[in-house]
Amino acid sequence: MASRKTKTLIFALVFFVAMLGLGLASVKSANYKDVSALKMYAEPTRNLEVKGSPALFQPGHYVIKIGDTVLEFAVRSPSPYAVAKRVSGPPLSNNDNEYAVFMLKSSSGDYKVLAIFSAKTFVKFYGPNAVMDISNVVVSGTYRPDLRAHIYVYSGRGLVDTTPGGVPVFIVSRILEGCHQSYGQPSGRIA
Repeated sequence: MASRKTKTLIFALVFFVAMLGLGLASVKSANYKDVSALKMYAEPTRNLEVKGSPALFQPGHYVIKIGDTVLEFAVRSPSPYAVAKRVSGPPLSNNDNEYAVFMLKSSSGDYKVLAIFSAKTFVKFYGPNAVMDISNVVVSGTYRPDLRAHIYVYSGRGLVDTTPGGVPVFIVSRILEGCHQSYGQPSGRIA
């Protein structure tokens, strides 16, 4: 009788481990919408979850203009994100003066949005030296197609618009995948 209980226990344990593995795999590979799916929204829309790959900011001094709000940041080496300070205009969310900014592009590369996230919240979750996955980032928040961001970089001849026509804005409330603290913690979800 002991061997039957042992076999049943082993089977239950193996079944549990297999189901746990499948559950974790399905959560990690959830079918999030690509950034390009945002094109179908003509009005500001809340509670969206999208994935995209961050474009690298190249070394330089940048100015972002979103409506009447102006942000500035500098990048010393290629980076998927930067912390920008608000230098004029109204806050973009939560009366913040600093934002983590990153450009998310679609899987085909033909559609981009400027994602902005409260720098306080970003640092709280990921620390001051966060690491962002450059292949895939999943964010949740509010899509603002009514706001167009123009990103300028200083050159020898003054400011050059790197986004002619501007790009829409995505105000991030959470980063679900693709960002983690710099001490080697694997990227994961925030619930």
